[in-house]
Amino acid sequence: MILGEAAVFHSVGLLDLVAAFATGVIFFVLFIEEPVLKRKFGAEYEEYCLRVPRWLPRFKRARMTSGKAIR
Repeated sequence: MILGEAAVFHSVGLLDLVAAFATGVIFFVLFIEEPVLKRKFGAEYEEYCLRVPRWLPRFKRARMTSGKAIR
């Protein structure tokens, strides 16, 4: 939302705020949240990390076999 406001109002100050917020979120996830989850769930969380991307989703096309989608 703040990024949209920065674009509408042509505000460099709001862009700085967006950058600071995004940096804070990234550091929180990498250095606080993920280590806690690794300690709490161990190998199960490690397997989850291998299957699920951290930031951007992977889009795969489903194959159609006899009218049913196979992923």
